[in-house]
Amino acid sequence: MIYKSLEELVKDDFKWRKMSLKICKDEIIADELLHTFYEKYISAKPKEITGAYVYASLSNHYKQLIKTYKFKELTMDFIEDDEEIDVVNQIRYELSKLHFFHRMIFEYIVDEGFSIRELSRRTGIKFNVIQKSFKETREHIKSKITNENI
Repeated sequence: MIYKSLEELVKDDFKWRKMSLKICKDEIIADELLHTFYEKYISAKPKEITGAYVYASLSNHYKQLIKTYKFKELTMDFIEDDEEIDVVNQIRYELSKLHFFHRMIFEYIVDEGFSIRELSRRTGIKFNVIQKSFKETREHIKSKITNENI
């Protein structure tokens, strides 16, 4: 089928979500891939799109993510039970009490996926300073978040 407008394309959203999930095997990343595809579609405004084009775009974007972040495979596990949600909330709470510098270093490494070396190169902050900050932040969180707190 040939799609000539965004409205026509979105009518088969379930089909594209299923295709995206088949590519990356993770619902969160699949949604992100599809969202990025729609954004690119809106900005590029192509005249016609086929299902093969959608598949190629999603697949290429996923491969680019893997290459950029140097992962064998991207996965984000779902937080399904209340205990895991509590742990995440406790970690975020403990992070909020830390100095801005330590919090940002930790978030760039853990949330954004930067390596210590790459973060050092991009920011100009010495490798040892970032490494020490990350280690201290991680130890602080581990000391505050224990199984008894859950």
